[in-house]
Amino acid sequence: MKFIGSLYLLKPFINSLVIREIVDRIVPMERDDGGLSHGQMIEQLVLNRLDDPLPLLYLEDWAEIRGIRELYGIPPNKLNDERRPGGQNSGCGSSLR
Repeated sequence: MKFIGSLYLLKPFINSLVIREIVDRIVPMERDDGGLSHGQMIEQLVLNRLDDPLPLLYLEDWAEIRGIRELYGIPPNKLNDERRPGGQNSGCGSSLR
């Protein structure tokens, strides 16, 4: 059983802010490896902050419980540390860690 809760109400609000589109336009992906775009990742981080602020360590668990796959089509395992700012594959320099 998934607990979608406030995410169902937040989705139209987040969509109206066009966060994903703005971030993807300003910070385009260097390569498409089949993962999430920067905009998709930031959008999920904003949703987490608005819905149930948890340490980033638990973002994947939050996404599983809250039904992010059902609402956004994003598998929770795509929200792992390697994709977040400062993760191994994020492309962020060590000065940002």
